Amino acid sequence: MVPHPPSTFLSYLFFSFPFSLTVDCPDPKCSGQGFCVEGQCICKKGWRGETCAQIDDEARQCLPDCSGHGRFDLEERRCECHAGWTGQDCAKRTCGLDCSGHGRCEDRYEKHF
Repeated sequence: MVPHPPSTFLSYLFFSFPFSLTVDCPDPKCSGQGFCVEGQCICKKGWRGETCAQIDDEARQCLPDCSGHGRFDLEERRCECHAGWTGQDCAKRTCGLDCSGHGRCEDRYEKHF
């Protein structure tokens, strides 16, 4: 048997076996929230739907609630606080004052009757 040059051998392999260039999943990247496996998107935790584009609210119930002042970001795995709140769990109010390291912010909300 005479050895084939590499280019001839590769051409033989390329044209001898059936292949498909079609993608099985409706969204090959599964919205960036899952993986395409045998024509179906397998969604990451917290995502659902045919293309993993919908937030799974049931799964979100098990995630941190960010003290009611933010939303848990599944990708970053941390709380994204609403305006006026800060901290890992969004439990601390932000302070509009700059004390230059010589004081602290106090919440002096007083009810007037």
